[in-house]
Amino acid sequence: MVGDWTGWQPQPLAEKSAGMYEGTYIVPSGRHEYSYRMDGSPVDPADADAYVPDGLGGKSAVVTVE
Repeated sequence: MVGDWTGWQPQPLAEKSAGMYEGTYIVPSGRHEYSYRMDGSPVDPADADAYVPDGLGGKSAVVTVE
């Protein structure tokens, strides 16, 4: 997991079952961009509110935290 609230520094996810990962993070209120990385490659979050260009030729997921 990488996101603007972490300064795009990778944060760990724990494997809970085969192919299923989770993590718990404190995310401030507002609109945030984030992405998952698996072995260094981007993986699009299926449950994102929206997607935006990441400025590097890919896309970032968007989440809004109330």
